[in-house]
Amino acid sequence: MGWRKFCSTASHPYGKQYKAAFRKSVFPSQIPYLINGDPKGSLQEAAQNILDQIFLSPAIPTNYKLTTSTQPPDPPFSPQEISAVIEHLPSGKRIDGIDNLLIKIIHKRFNNIFPTLFNKCLHLSCFPDSLKIGNIILFQKGGKDQRLASSYRPISLLPTIGKVLEKLMTQRLTYHLESTNSLNDRQHGFREGKSVDTAINELLRNIKTARRDGKHVLVLSIDIKEAFDNLQHRAILKTLDASACPSNINRLFHSLLQNRKVTLLTPQGRATKEQKQGCPQGSCSGPALWNLVANKILNQVWPDNVHIQAFADDFVLVIKADTKKSLVEDTQSAITQFSSWCSENEHAIST
Repeated sequence: MGWRKFCSTASHPYGKQYKAAFRKSVFPSQIPYLINGDPKGSLQEAAQNILDQIFLSPAIPTNYKLTTSTQPPDPPFSPQEISAVIEHLPSGKRIDGIDNLLIKIIHKRFNNIFPTLFNKCLHLSCFPDSLKIGNIILFQKGGKDQRLASSYRPISLLPTIGKVLEKLMTQRLTYHLESTNSLNDRQHGFREGKSVDTAINELLRNIKTARRDGKHVLVLSIDIKEAFDNLQHRAILKTLDASACPSNINRLFHSLLQNRKVTLLTPQGRATKEQKQGCPQGSCSGPALWNLVANKILNQVWPDNVHIQAFADDFVLVIKADTKKSLVEDTQSAITQFSSWCSENEHAIST
C-alpha cells in the first residue's frame, strides 16, 4: 500500500516516482556482483576494488606545489556573486545531509557567513578537504556487461557548500579566459554564444569552401575516450599557469585538485580512494578546465590545408588536398600530430 500511495501522489511524469522505478544506479547490496560475478570478501573490500578499477592513477605523478604566479590577484567574491550562486541551487537536494533550502535560509538570515567563509578560502588559497569528497553513485552504461566495474559511470555527489565555492572559482576563471580571448574561437562547447549550431555551421563552411575550390576533402571525427575521467591534473595546472589567471584563483584551483577523494558507501562502511586524475562527473569546474587543456591542441600550428575545431571533447579535422594521394598523406600527418597531443596528456581516442 505504501508504494501505491507513493506512486499515486506523482505530480510530474518524470519526478521522483519515475526515478525510483527506473533508476539504473547500483545499490550497496549489488556491489559484490560487479567483480566478474564472483563475490568474495566483504562489501567494503568489493567497493574498494571497484574504486581502484575506476579511479586510476596517472602514469606521471602530479606536483601540486602551489604556483609561483606573479599575476595580480582577483578581488574578493562579492555578496552579489555569492547570492546569485546560492539562489540558483535546486531546492530540496540533499547530498551531504544539508538541504539546499536550509543553505538559502541561512544565507538570507545571516548574509555574512558564506561571504566570510568563501573569501577566507580565497585569501588562504585553501579549498577545505571536507568539501571536495565525492560520494559515488554508479550508473550502468547502456548495453554493457553489468558484472564489470568498467560498465558503470561514476557520478560524484559533492557537498553543496563546496559546489558553491567551486562555482564561484569557475565563474572567475571563465570570465578571465573569455575577457582576455584566451580560448580558441574554434572551441564551441561549454561557452556562452557557442553551440552545436555554430559548430556545424563552421564545419559546413569549411567543407563547402574546399569543394568550391575543387579540392579533395576528408572529414575526420575524433572522440576522446573518457575525456573528463582522464583529464590530467598536471595538464590543468600547467595550462592554468600559462593562462595568466589571477594568482589567487590559480592557487585555489591547485588546492581544489589536491587531496581530492571519492567514497563508495556500503552497509559495512565506506571505501575511499584519492582521485589523482580527472574531474568528477558532477563537478561544475570540469567543463572549464577541459576547455583550458584542450585549448593547446586547437592553438597548435596546423598545415594550411588542415582545419581543426571542437565541441567539448569531440574534435573534427577537415583536410583538403589537390590529389587523393596527398589527401591520404596529409591526413596521416594530422592524425600523428593529434595523437602526439593525446599521448602527452594520457588521453586515448575512442575506436
